[in-house]
Formats: sequence, C-alpha cells, structure tokens
Amino acid sequence: MNIALTPLNQREILGYLGHQGQSLDPKTTQTLHEMQDTLLQIARPKAIVQPFLLTRERGELQLSDTQIFLHGADIRAHLADSTSCFLLAATLGTEVDTALRRLQVTDMAKALVFDAVATTAIEQVCDTLCNRLSDEGKMLTGRFSPGYGDMPLSQQRDFCAVLDTARKIGLSHTEHFLLTPQKSVTAIVGITQTALPTTNICNACSIFDTCTLRKAGKSCGIPR
Repeated sequence: MNIALTPLNQREILGYLGHQGQSLDPKTTQTLHEMQDTLLQIARPKAIVQPFLLTRERGELQLSDTQIFLHGADIRAHLADSTSCFLLAATLGTEVDTALRRLQVTDMAKALVFDAVATTAIEQVCDTLCNRLSDEGKMLTGRFSPGYGDMPLSQQRDFCAVLDTARKIGLSHTEHFLLTPQKSVTAIVGITQTALPTTNICNACSIFDTCTLRKAGKSCGIPR
C-alpha cells in the first residue's frame, strides 16, 4: 500500500541530530526546511502488513503456518499477551537513498540533516500504518524490530521472505541483514485483548549502550 507523508515533526528530527534545546541559527533552520522539502518531494513510501496467529510450544514462539520462529526472550515477553500479530514492512524508496549518498559527497552537513529527516519520515510511515490498524478496532503493542533487545538482526531475512517485500514494495536486505533501501523498517506488532500503555522502547533498543541521546538523559521520543 502507498502512504502519503505529512509535514514532519521537527522535534523528532532535532532529537535524531542530538539537539539539546539550544537556539537554532538561521542557516540551520533554512537547512531543516530545505531537507524536509526535498524529502517530501522525492520519497515514495510503500508499506505492507500481514496478520498471523502465534503458536507456543515448549517455549518456542512461532508464526502459525510458517517455519518462522521468533527468537529471543525479549520478543516473547513483548508478545506475552498476544495470540496473534501483524508483521509489517515499510520503505521510503530508493530515491531517498540516492539523495543521501549524493549529499554525503557534496555537503556533509546537509547529509546529516537529511538523514535525520528521512529517519523521522520512515517512523511516520510506520506510525500511520499502526494507526490504521488501531482504527480498525485492534488493540496493539508497540512495534518490535529485529535487532531490538536480544532478537537477532537476522530475522530481517524471515520477515522479508514471508511478506515477499522484494517483489511487493522493493525492499530487500544485504548479506549482513541490513535493509535496502536504507530508510526502511520491518517490525512485528502484537494484537492484544486489553489496551496497553504506550512506552518508549529504549530498554529494548539495539543501540541502548551507545545512544548519545540516552547518555544525555534524553530520549528520541519515539514510542514503538
């Protein structure tokens, strides 16, 4: 499915840039607007979502009718109250990667801002997708992606395969399980019977130990 982007949350963009509340000079403000305008013009967001039942046997958590087991204690805890789930994948498209690579050669300062803008945009796409599922009357957990907590990044391969992302939305992965296009996400969302509070995923994030925002006592502000 195609998802239209709306104006992006500048606070989230600044969070990815490590901004700590200082005033923005006119040049930085202009760059922020320019990079957002560029992103909104060239991004081609696409997403796919598919429901699955969850089965549990001898401590193993499996997507029903597949050969996919969800590995790690953290994902089992995340889905403890779920008997079914959605797998989702989303991408901004190859044009965004091309623009980022070009900026990394010609203007590194703009490249850093554009990267933060693009990260904010792909999160918006995922939020929009989850909001649509919630609007259908589903109560959902936060998103949980390969690489969070002790869930191995290699599960990207499983998610991409079962959703057929390469054919349907042009999303694949490298031999090291990094997604391509780069500004893409795969994730699992549990379907629950009771409403859950929205919490930040910091404690389960794969960059918890190195995150500069967390070390500064801040959060990226993205509940997943």
